[in-house]
This record gives sequence, structure tokens and C-alpha cells, in this order.
Amino acid sequence: MPLMPATRPFRSANQAAAMPMRTPPIAADHGVNDAQSIVICQQGPGGRLCSEVDRIARTDAAAADHLGAKESGYQERASAGGGEGDEPAIPQYPRATMKNEWDCAARLEMRKRIACLFLVSALIAGCVPQPTRAPEVAGPAPADFPSQRYQASAARGEPIFRIDPVRSLVVIEVRRAGSLARLGHDHVVASHEIQGYVAPNDGQADLYVPLEGMTVDEPSLREEAGFDTVPTESDIAGTRRNMLTRVLEVERYPFAQVAFSNARPTPADDVGDAEIGLHGVTRSARIPLRIESKSDEIVVTGSVALEQSDYGITPLSILGGAIQVADEVRLRFRIVARRCVAPSCRIAVQHASAGG
Repeated sequence: MPLMPATRPFRSANQAAAMPMRTPPIAADHGVNDAQSIVICQQGPGGRLCSEVDRIARTDAAAADHLGAKESGYQERASAGGGEGDEPAIPQYPRATMKNEWDCAARLEMRKRIACLFLVSALIAGCVPQPTRAPEVAGPAPADFPSQRYQASAARGEPIFRIDPVRSLVVIEVRRAGSLARLGHDHVVASHEIQGYVAPNDGQADLYVPLEGMTVDEPSLREEAGFDTVPTESDIAGTRRNMLTRVLEVERYPFAQVAFSNARPTPADDVGDAEIGLHGVTRSARIPLRIESKSDEIVVTGSVALEQSDYGITPLSILGGAIQVADEVRLRFRIVARRCVAPSCRIAVQHASAGG
């Protein structure tokens, strides 16, 4: 006699034969379904032998076809009073036992899934790239940068702060001039690569800017400056090329340098004495400053107007001066310095062969 699947509960083998098992497909997306069972019967020499297979649905797609087979271990014999045509009744088994076993399996499966979730979360957290900070010194420093001064202060145990180039910014607003100025563009030049140190006990700060890395006309900075024209990409590229080669001559003068003295944190705004080195020329200037100081951070903001011609720079002009760059430029800055903590605070720089 062939194997014959049947649903439970049933009252007789005839009913089992008449009602074949219909097992719906198990989808991993639909959650845990009720336990399903299959009773398989086969005629043997000693009577009908039946086995019960318990099928537990899984939410895991890899286990969707899992069958937990459990032999019920019973064999049915023909009853003494039954006729030859009568088929023995198959006893009904309480579903409570199956449900309890399924509940245990479901709880175990849930614990495994939770443990897996924590493990995956930990692995993901370990793989997420962490924010990186700029190196202590990006590239070589000017040949005359006074690193020894800050080394000596650090050796005496005095607080030293290193400028954070990621959070610091210098912006120079360059405006058009001449009788046909309306045909030209104003420009914004910026540096995000300021380097240097601050010694607050001495009111001293030294910083430098690699000119090769300066940007031209960042959209957000143009908006802050209130410029109303929109230069093309080729205009911006041409402006930057002329600035670096014809105006600043960065191959010969690769840095701009600023040295502050008498700049100590005060409750109100202050004026700092500064020495500005640009294009091979150093000039003194008094710059209004706002200094905010904390135990581990100093923030200095300020602005100043400079004349390019004071530093040996001839502003560009065309058409006999009808369109030209104004001699005066406006410089504004925000310098953020973080306190150096030993042993990570190393006051050591690689000096370039030429100064700013």
C-alpha cells in the first residue's frame, strides 16, 4: 500500500485516506506559523504502521524546508471485534504536547536570532569608518617657522595649543574695479589648511598657510560675501591659475605667515599685534580680535583690510585698467586651536627650503 499523507486530527484511517495533507508553502517573510504535522501510514504484515512527522515553520529562509521528524512510536493492530473490512481506528493525540514542544523550539530559535542580532550589530559598529583628523603638520613648514619656541614652552610644562585645520578658515574677498568693472567678477579666495601653534601664557601665536592649496569661489563663501555675479567654471579656473602663478608666485613664495603677539584672552574684544609675511615681504598690522578661551580650546576670530601693493603685488588688470582687481582685499578668519596633550603633542615640523 502506498504512503498516504493525512491531516490531523481525524477519526479513522478512512478519513485520513480521503483527506490528503495540503501543506501551504512556508515563506520566510510571513513570520512563524502554527506547527503542522503529517501522519504517514503503511500496511505491514502485523497490521497498519503509522508514523507522525512534525513540521515546524521557520522564519529563516534557509530553514524554510526544515522538517523535524519525530517518530510517535505506535503501531495499531486490528481490534478483536473488527471485521476484515474494518480498518482500525487511529487514536488522536493531544495537540497540547505538540504545541509545548513547538513553543520551546520557537523560544530557542528567538534566542539564537537575538544573539545573532547583537553579533551583527557589533561587527557593523566595528566596520563603520571613524572620523579622521588632519595630521599634526600637513606637509613642510616655512624655513623660518619658530617651532623651537613652542618646543621650549612645552618642555617647561606650559600649555601649547595646535591649530586645527579642519575647523579653521581664512577667507579673502577680492573685488573688481575700473570703469568697466560691471563686466568682471568679484572673487572669494579661501584656505582650509592653516597650520601652527598658540602659546596663551605668552600671548603668542604663529601660523602659516600653504598657498598652493587655496580655493577660489566656493559657492557657500560667495553667498556669505553677498556677491551677485555667477562666474563660470572656466572663469574660476582661470582666476585661480592667474592668482597662483602671476600674482602670488607660489613656486617662489609658497607660504603666507602670520605671527601674533600680545594676544591674550580678555572679556571684551581686543587688538592683536601681528606680523604678516606674504610674497617675500613682512608688514606689521594691528588686527581686531575676539578670543574665546577654554581649558582645552581657543577660538580666535577677526578681520582686516590689506593692500596688495604693500606686499609687492601688482593687481591684475586688462584693457588699460578698465577692468582690474581692486588693490584692497578684505581678510577674515576663524582659527580654532586644540590643546596639545603629551605624548601626542610633538612640536616638530619639516621645514621647506624657501620661506613665505
